[in-house]
Amino acid sequence: MTAFRIRFTRHALDAMERRAIPAEWVEKTISAPDAIEPDPAGGGLLRAWRALPEAGGRSLRVVHRHEDPDIVVVVVTVFLDRGRESR
Repeated sequence: MTAFRIRFTRHALDAMERRAIPAEWVEKTISAPDAIEPDPAGGGLLRAWRALPEAGGRSLRVVHRHEDPDIVVVVVTVFLDRGRESR
């Protein structure tokens, strides 16, 4: 279990449903990313990636921000990032 709570925006929940992305994949990506960097949009947003064998080795990108550092993570959007596979 993670040491933080995850809160999903409506957009993130819609994206997860539409793209059949389980919450467990999002949690794994935030907890142990292969890579993380600031999102160019700013606003304290971060991009986290993780290659998932369950997704055929494709990388899941999770755009999120931390509220109350290390306690609440707000997930803004998620998607399988085709452009990240070769990195």
